[in-house]
Amino acid sequence: MRHASAYELTARLLRLHNGGARHRIFAANGFDDALCTASANGYTDLLAVLPGCFISDLSAMIAFIGDGAASERHVYADGGDSPILAYVNLVRWRRQGEPPFGSLTEEPFPSSVTDGLLYADPDDPCAYYLALTQLQEMALAWRDQVWTVNYEELSCSVQPPGPVRLFIGVASGLKPNALLDASGWTPRTQVLYVDSSSATLAFRRWLVEEWNGDDYRSAIERWRRLQGRTTLVSEPVLERIQAMEAHFGGRRALRKHWGHYRRLKHSYWNTSLLGDQETVLAALRQSAGPRLVWCSNVFHSLYTHVFQDEMQSEALFDHWMNELAMIPGTFVVGTDAYGGDITQLIRA
Repeated sequence: MRHASAYELTARLLRLHNGGARHRIFAANGFDDALCTASANGYTDLLAVLPGCFISDLSAMIAFIGDGAASERHVYADGGDSPILAYVNLVRWRRQGEPPFGSLTEEPFPSSVTDGLLYADPDDPCAYYLALTQLQEMALAWRDQVWTVNYEELSCSVQPPGPVRLFIGVASGLKPNALLDASGWTPRTQVLYVDSSSATLAFRRWLVEEWNGDDYRSAIERWRRLQGRTTLVSEPVLERIQAMEAHFGGRRALRKHWGHYRRLKHSYWNTSLLGDQETVLAALRQSAGPRLVWCSNVFHSLYTHVFQDEMQSEALFDHWMNELAMIPGTFVVGTDAYGGDITQLIRA
C-alpha cells in the first residue's frame, strides 16, 4: 500500500465520520480562518483539526458537542503548547463579538474525547509512521472482531419485486433477518454470507446451527464462553440487543422467525467486497431474481479509509454499482464511499 500523508489520512478519517448533511468538511488556513469560514456558512459548531490529528472514533466527540458543552473553546494539545484539535461553540462565539481564536478562554477536552485521538507531526516521518502503524492495527482489529449486534437501524424500506430467492450480505447481528422479513422470503430462499471477519462468520454459523432463537443475549454469552472469553455483555451491547429483539416484536416473535429462517440453505464466504467483487457478482448472475444484497458500510469504514484513498474506495464502489446495474431484479442496501444511503432496486 502507498503510505498516505498525514494531511491525506486526516481528511480520510474526517470523511469517515462525516454524517452527511449535518456535517461539512472544509480546509482552512489556520484556526481563525476556520472560524470565519464556519461562521460565514452559518454553522453552529466548529471542530478544527490539524493534519496528523487522527480521530479513530468520533462518537464521543459528537456526544460531547450534543450535550451543549464548551463555555468558549475546548482544545487538545497532546503535550505541546499549541492546540492540534479545537472545538468552538459558534453561537456563543458570535454573541461575544466574534473575537480571534487566540483570545478565547481555553478549556481542555474531557478524556472521553481525547482517549480516541492519535497525533503525529506531519513533518516527523518517524512519528507519523508509528501513528499510521497503530491506525492500521486498529483498523484490522475493527475488521476482525465478532460483530454480534447492529449499530444501524434494522428497519429499512426494502421493496423487491416479490420474495427474494437469494440474499447476500455481511454476517453481523440480526440485520440480515430484518431485511429478509421486510422483503419476504420462502423456504427455498438461499442465504450467502460474505464477510471479511472470519470470527463473525463463525458466530453466525454457530447461531444457525445451535441457537433456537430465544434470548439473544444468552446466545452471545454462551458463544463467548465457548471462545474462552469474558461473557459479560456491556450496557451499550445490551441496549442494542433489546432494540433488535423489539424490532421483531419481542423474544417470542424472534424465536418463531428464527425457527423458520435457520432451515434455509446457508453458505459462508470469508472474503470482502473490497477485494473479491467478481466472485460475489458471479453468484448474483447465476441466481434467478429477485435478489437482495446488503453491503452495509463495507465501502465506508475505518478499515476502508485507513487502507484506501478516496479514489480507490470510489473506484471500488463505482465498479460494484455499475456491475449490479447489469443484474436486474437486484435490490441493494448499504452505504456508498461517503456514507450515503444507496438503497435502491436495479430494474430491468
